Amino acid sequence: MDYQYTGSVKNIVDASIDISKKASTFTESEFNYFKNQLDISPKIFSKLKVIGDRLKQFSGDELEVVLNQLPQSYSTIHVLCSLTEKDMFTAAQRGLISPSMSVRNARSFVNQIKYPTQSTPDGEKGKWGYKQQHLFNIVRPENTQLSEEVVNQLQNELRKICTEYGVKIQTANPSDATTLRQLSREEKASFWRSILKKEIPEKWFFTTSNLLRDEYDLCTIDELFDAPIKTFTGFIIRNGVGKANFKKEYGKPYLAKLQILSEVTDDIGQRYNYRKRIDQLLNEDPELKFFNDYVLREGGFTS
Repeated sequence: MDYQYTGSVKNIVDASIDISKKASTFTESEFNYFKNQLDISPKIFSKLKVIGDRLKQFSGDELEVVLNQLPQSYSTIHVLCSLTEKDMFTAAQRGLISPSMSVRNARSFVNQIKYPTQSTPDGEKGKWGYKQQHLFNIVRPENTQLSEEVVNQLQNELRKICTEYGVKIQTANPSDATTLRQLSREEKASFWRSILKKEIPEKWFFTTSNLLRDEYDLCTIDELFDAPIKTFTGFIIRNGVGKANFKKEYGKPYLAKLQILSEVTDDIGQRYNYRKRIDQLLNEDPELKFFNDYVLREGGFTS
C-alpha cells in the first residue's frame, strides 16, 4: 500500500487504519519489519497508528460522518483522536469539528470536552452546553506572602466549603492539558469525599469505641477519611462490622475511598492498582455499579 499521509483526509485515514490493522494481526517482529520498510518517521508513524486505532472503531456510516468533518492534517486528526469514540462522533455530528480546524483549535476543543469545568471561561459553553457563572474572586494583596504549602491548604479548605454549597473552585487561567488533568482529578476527589461524608456521617464516628479510636490514633472523622486504605477498612471492620460483612454494609464508602485515592495519588502504578480494584468491585456487585454510575451522572461527570 502507498502510504500518503499528507494528502487528502481519505489518504490519511486509509493509511492510519491499515497500520492499526497490521499492528493487531502481525507478530511483533513482522510489524517492526513492516514499520522499518516505510519512509515514515517513528513520531509520525505513531500518530498514524493512534488515528487508525480510534477510527477503525466506527461503523461504516459513523466513519463517513466523522471523515466529512476532519481537516487535511494528520497532526490535527491525531489530537482529535484523543477524544472518546462517542465524543468524537457527537462532535462531528454537531459540526463542532470542521475541515478548517487547526491543531491549536483542536487542542483547545479537546480540553473543553475532556475537562469542561476546568477549561470553560465564565458564561461560555463547556462540554455539550455546560454553563457556569462567575461568583467571586480571591486575590492576594502584594504585601501578603503565601508559601506553596499554605496556598494548597487554602485551596483544600475552600474546596471543602464549595462542595457543601454545590459550587466549584477553579485555579486561575488553567490552559495546558497537564494542569487541566490535575484539576479534573482534584475535582473528582473532592466530589467523592462529599459522597463519603454522606455515607459515613460524623455522628457515626463518635459512636465508635474510644479504645479503638486511640488504637488507630484517630480523633476526627476527617482523619479516618484521610487515612491509608488499610487503616480505613481496618477501623470499620474492627468496629463490629466484621470482614465478612464489610463490603455488604460499607461497600459504598469503600468505593468512595478507593475513588478518592485513585485521583489523589501521584504514583501512576498505584493509581492503576486502585482503579483496577474499583473495576473488580463494580464487576462483583451490580448494585454498587449502579450506585457508582448514578452518582457520577448526577455529579455531572458522565452523560
